Amino acid sequence: MPTLVAENGPLAGQRLDVEGELVIGRLDGDVVIEDVKLSRRHAIFRVVDGGLEVEDLGSTNGTFVEERRVDGPTRLDNGAHVKLGASLFIAEIAAAIGATEAQTIEPTSGATQIGAMPAERRARPAEALSPAETLPPPQPLPAPLGPPRPVAVGAFAPPTPRRGGLATRSWVPVALSYGSVLVVAVALVVYFAAR
Repeated sequence: MPTLVAENGPLAGQRLDVEGELVIGRLDGDVVIEDVKLSRRHAIFRVVDGGLEVEDLGSTNGTFVEERRVDGPTRLDNGAHVKLGASLFIAEIAAAIGATEAQTIEPTSGATQIGAMPAERRARPAEALSPAETLPPPQPLPAPLGPPRPVAVGAFAPPTPRRGGLATRSWVPVALSYGSVLVVAVALVVYFAAR
């Protein structure tokens, strides 16, 4: 059954099932919404061929589908946005079972059928099939492309740090950085004192 989901507006979060016809308005209709932007009888939603259409009923502010004002009966796709006054509705249309079933196309003689189901099994309802009949036959795993290649582990080892030397001592870099800051500070003091 097609449904309208109120995204915002006074009915935000509510779902309206459309059975046959549904009139939305401010004062008169199947669904009355207190909204000054709506007309007395604003729009009508109809179930047509398992789908849904909307028609504006001569409202002052109009009915909009995907931000376009409609001027006659307009078919709604699943997920279409319909704006009536301050309310935004999203159309949820469950496709009719008969319309969504894959149409059976009989192959021409001599055509190759891959995974085709015999006509006598297609005619039976799904409940009549045994569990073994409903599952596809297991498929063999693809053959490996070849033996795995060995990877040299030593090629990715990080370089070994060198031991010894003055730069590897932990206090030397700290002393050098403080020393350079101290030299710059003394140079600035001397420079400004000479002025």
